[in-house]
Amino acid sequence: MAKRKRGRPPKRKPPKFHLGQASSLPGSLWGLWLNHILKHGPTWLYVATFLSHAFCCRITEVLRLRARDISIKDKAVHVSSMKRAKAVDKRLLRVLLPKLTSLKHKGVRRKRQRNAGARGLVSWTDAWSWPEKPSGYLFPSDRQDAKEARRTKDTACKATGRLRETFAPKCKDPPVTRTIRTHSARHRMISDLKASDIPDTISMRMARINDTKTFAKYGQLSDQQVGNVLDRSAKLRKTLGEIYGVYGTTTKRNKRNS
Repeated sequence: MAKRKRGRPPKRKPPKFHLGQASSLPGSLWGLWLNHILKHGPTWLYVATFLSHAFCCRITEVLRLRARDISIKDKAVHVSSMKRAKAVDKRLLRVLLPKLTSLKHKGVRRKRQRNAGARGLVSWTDAWSWPEKPSGYLFPSDRQDAKEARRTKDTACKATGRLRETFAPKCKDPPVTRTIRTHSARHRMISDLKASDIPDTISMRMARINDTKTFAKYGQLSDQQVGNVLDRSAKLRKTLGEIYGVYGTTTKRNKRNS
């Protein structure tokens, strides 16, 4: 029997390319992306992507959710521990309760068509529904030979990868498609929190991020979002108005001319 060589283990081969940061799909791009998933992709991925954004969770955290983890009555969602982060009960945002209630009682159904070779186009119904049992996963696996009873991150990433290849929104600054990933939903929510002037301490708690340097890399704002935040700042308007003597002197006529 050959002796095992001692020393350092062999170095892992570096990846062919660096993935970089996932796109946060700023502005109207997020709505267009969700509509694209709903129109062309599996309904379960649409729901999972929505929840990842709504709860500011990683896709794996969402795929681990069971029916009992979400309580619309108590306005809370229980997110299990992950990556050394303790389990947490997040507050459900009031504005999202109608959407969550609709998903729970109505689910999502879409008519699909696919090419079946000699049979031509075959129609079928793609449906997602809320689990009947409290212990049921929101996103159960549909494969009998699956190692997990629920869908996994790899499944979500592959489905997202297929959909982004056909995502071609008509806009001024279309995104680089390879930067659209399952993590884009969480990035978008962090970006929304920053654009809404939510304090960093609250945003970091919502996203379960402890390191400020890591948090700074998330949610990069677009130029339009930065401008909107500055325009909404009453203190900044007052400061600049006092400097130039124009604060509080805007008339209806000036507004119409601007």
